[in-house]
Amino acid sequence: MATLNYCGNPLKDREEAQFRFETIFQPVLKNAGFVSMARNGNNMINPETNQIVIVTSAPSNLMIVKATEQLIRKYRKEYETPSITYLFTREISDYPEGSKPVYLAKLKKISSMNLLNGVATGMSMLPNVVSKLKNNEPFRLIA
Repeated sequence: MATLNYCGNPLKDREEAQFRFETIFQPVLKNAGFVSMARNGNNMINPETNQIVIVTSAPSNLMIVKATEQLIRKYRKEYETPSITYLFTREISDYPEGSKPVYLAKLKKISSMNLLNGVATGMSMLPNVVSKLKNNEPFRLIA
């Protein structure tokens, strides 16, 4: 799938990210036993294995690190210490050049969180992510 570059147009970026999630990531995760956690969110849970996948396009939100920490605490309390993975659906090569250092710094902080079982970026990592989730192996698949 060719990624369109709508950098600077949040509405178009969101449409592309939602399309990528609904057509690629969600079906693959559903096939691996995951279900949506909320009607309007992209985060998914596998109730049998107590695994949660937080899904977002890229680490572009200014408060993403703090929000991730809060979400981890919330999920650990609510689901009795689940295995939590963060999946960024956008390839690093598609990050906008002007913002790439900021995105990578946030990605590095999130990747270093020891309460996350896994962190991965992009569609190219999806087969490896599913394999690691099925085997409940910790991972950092960032390319």
